[in-house]
Amino acid sequence: MRKHLKTVFFLVPVGLVGAVAWYLGQDPFDRVKGVSMEVDKVEIGPAGQAVTGITLQQSAEGRTVWSLSAPRAERQSKTGITTVFEPDLTVHREDGESLRMRAMQGEVAGETRESPMVFSDQVRVEDTLGRRLTTEWMKFEPAEGLLSTDRDFQVDGPRFQLFGRGLRIFKDEQRAVVLGRVKLILKDQG
Repeated sequence: MRKHLKTVFFLVPVGLVGAVAWYLGQDPFDRVKGVSMEVDKVEIGPAGQAVTGITLQQSAEGRTVWSLSAPRAERQSKTGITTVFEPDLTVHREDGESLRMRAMQGEVAGETRESPMVFSDQVRVEDTLGRRLTTEWMKFEPAEGLLSTDRDFQVDGPRFQLFGRGLRIFKDEQRAVVLGRVKLILKDQG
């Protein structure tokens, strides 16, 4: 009986460390370079791992670059894909402004802090200026600071509506490029 308890007490911490490592996909020295993670609960099974109450944050030079929180995430051992349920991502620009992206589901196919994140199903992006973008699919590429979609989208601002298909938002350049089927409606200011 004692041997089994020793094994359990050894495997539980190793499993927790392993669960954190699988999600971050980097060695402990890379975590020191700016990614922190908090979780409420970790479950490990033969098909993969499940994390409840997850918050990830990447920092650089003393400021937050992005943060991601979700009530649940699951990583499939066979595919290496992590599915994030109800993700809430905040991307911070160097000027202090931010973009907040929420969706019903997200996926991360890579295992590094620079891996692209794909959000789908009721994607909503809001900025601090009161503009709101809606689409069904959007990708965040942390390495490039790029948000993009190749699907139909709508942007509602205080004085305009913009419709199109395909969009690239460069977060630190404060620039957006619409790729096609553009329609702009200006609202009356009076």
